[in-house]
Amino acid sequence: AQAFRNATVIESSNPYAHRMLGYCLMETGEYGEALEALKRSVDLAPTNADTRIILGKVQFELGDEEGAERELKSAIDFDDALPEPYFNLAYLYAKQGKKELGRKYYQGAMERGAEADLDLEQRLAK
Repeated sequence: AQAFRNATVIESSNPYAHRMLGYCLMETGEYGEALEALKRSVDLAPTNADTRIILGKVQFELGDEEGAERELKSAIDFDDALPEPYFNLAYLYAKQGKKELGRKYYQGAMERGAEADLDLEQRLAK
C-alpha cells in the first residue's frame, strides 16, 4: 500500500492511484482508510464503475449497506456488462432477506459471466 500512498502524493489528481490505494487498504482490512482513498478516486473519476464496486465492498464491510447498495447500482449505471456489482447486490439482498430481489441480481450476474455460487443460491432459494 505504501507505493500507492506515495503515488497519491506525487499524482494527487490520478484517480487510479487512489483506487489502487483503496483496494490495497481494503485487502488488508483497513476499511476506514480505504473508504477515504476510494471516495477521492470517485471525486476524480465519478463514472468509473470498477472504483464504485470496490467502494461498495468497503461500505458493506463497514456496515453501510445503504451506501454499498448505492455504489453498486451506480457501477451498473456506468457499466452494466460487469457481473460483479450484480453479484454483490445479490449477496447484499440475501443478507437482508430480500430473496426475490437477490435472485434478480444473481441472475443478472450469471448472465454476465459470473461463476455460480451454490451457497448464495441456497440462501436465495424460496
